Amino acid sequence: MRVFVTCPAHLSRGIHRVAAALRTYAPPVVQIVNEPTKADLRVLHVIGTEGLGPWLDMGPYALVQYCLRTSQCPHPHQWAGAWRGAQLVASYYDLAGLWAADPLVVDHARTPHFLRLPLGIGDVFRHQATVVGTAPRDFLAGTSGYVAGTETVDLVAAAADAVGGRLFHLGPDLGLPATPVALTGIDDVTLAGYWSRCQYVSGLRRVEGFELPAYEGLACGARPLMFDREDARYWLGEHADYLDEGADIFRQLVARFRGPYRAVTPTEQRWAATTFSWGRFAESFWKELLTT
Repeated sequence: MRVFVTCPAHLSRGIHRVAAALRTYAPPVVQIVNEPTKADLRVLHVIGTEGLGPWLDMGPYALVQYCLRTSQCPHPHQWAGAWRGAQLVASYYDLAGLWAADPLVVDHARTPHFLRLPLGIGDVFRHQATVVGTAPRDFLAGTSGYVAGTETVDLVAAAADAVGGRLFHLGPDLGLPATPVALTGIDDVTLAGYWSRCQYVSGLRRVEGFELPAYEGLACGARPLMFDREDARYWLGEHADYLDEGADIFRQLVARFRGPYRAVTPTEQRWAATTFSWGRFAESFWKELLTT
């Protein structure tokens, strides 16, 4: 089977990692092609509905759904046509549960073919789970992103500054307090070194999102900070510290940063390294797709 997996160039680095994993770990029966018109099936990387229609009309397709609540169509019933027409709809969200709970879904018997699976983390971060005697954790927290409010970087920085802590930021210098180090364009080896120096790593994206830094950071020994949502609890369980997105986030962060700190154990690091890998993600995706 010839499959097109390339994602649009403007999408995030994380989505490009998904496409790379599908390409790298494709089974022998799958031939990856670079032209969508030459494919028997196209894997579509979905963050919204804009421009999606022509791809759906091109022929057989599978979807990797990254956004729902933050898309132009935030309710499952609005995706009925696209999801039902797909060979597979893969996501880290509980799309099957959300679909079943949507009162506006017509004909629940025609349930799309859903697959729930987590994204992966690179081998560089997974290797950190085996490293003994890492550097001191001289950064109170690590953050990432380009929009301070959407990803709560502003409040993490303010809270760190309030308790006298230092912040590492993966991204441009946003002019926020407690950020003596802000870097872009660094490789994974360098990034793993910085996550390994953080006590906490923020996955505090508003509304929804599978924040790869939280999972990379956990493997590197940094405790993830997550909003208390179903998907975060489902994938990280007891390994993260949770905040109420609807309450005073700054005060919650200050209280958290003042301690006591719950250090990540080597067992937790190994759990993250075993649970989240691009190989496992791709193998699960291809196995499910090829059995349809």
